[in-house]
Amino acid sequence: MKKTFIMTFIVFLFWGANVDFANAEKIDTVDLNDVIQNISPELSEYPYSKVLDNGEILFFQSKEDYESYSPPSNYQPFSTGGYITKPEVISTKNASKLWIGYHSGTPEWRKVSSHVLTTNKTYSVNGSYKYKEFTLSTGFTHSVSVSSTFPADARRYSKLGVRGNFTFQHIKSTEYHYGTPTGRVTYYARAIRKDEYIDTAYQ
Repeated sequence: MKKTFIMTFIVFLFWGANVDFANAEKIDTVDLNDVIQNISPELSEYPYSKVLDNGEILFFQSKEDYESYSPPSNYQPFSTGGYITKPEVISTKNASKLWIGYHSGTPEWRKVSSHVLTTNKTYSVNGSYKYKEFTLSTGFTHSVSVSSTFPADARRYSKLGVRGNFTFQHIKSTEYHYGTPTGRVTYYARAIRKDEYIDTAYQ
C-alpha cells in the first residue's frame, strides 16, 4: 500500500471589508481541487481524497488505496484530529447486596419502633469499594415518591443502612489514530449499580 497523506485546513473567504450576511446565499462556492492546488501544489502526487466528518482530508496516492480505505469500526466523527480511545473490559466482578453505608435520612442512632423516609426530600448515602488498584465510589443520592416506613426494634439502637448489587469493571483504554494504535494505554475501573436495598441496621 502506498503512502496516504493527511491534512486539515480551513478556508476563510472575505468579500471586501464588510460582509453582507443577508446576502450570504449569493457567495460562490469554492472548488476543493482549486484550493488544494493553490495552497499545496505538491499534493498533485496524491490525486484521490476523502473528507472526514471532523473536517480532515485524507489524500491517497493510488486509486487502490482510495477505494480500500474505510474508517475503523470504532471511528467516532467527533474525535479530535483522528484520535479516538477504545475501551476494553479486561475483568469483571459482581457483588450482591454489598454494604454501601448508612442512610442520610437517619443520621443518629435511636431507639425507635420505625424509621420514616418522606417525600420531597433528597437523600444520600456515602460509600466506597476497592477493586484492583482503584477505590470506587458506591454512594448515590435519591428521593422517594411515597413515604416509606421501616420497622425497627425499639429496644435497640438503630438507623437505616443501604446495600446494593454492583458490577465492577477493570478497563483498558487504547488510543488510536485513524485505526493505528499510538502506544498510549491507560487503565481505569468503574462501578455499575444495578439495585439498592434500604433496611434497618442495628448498632
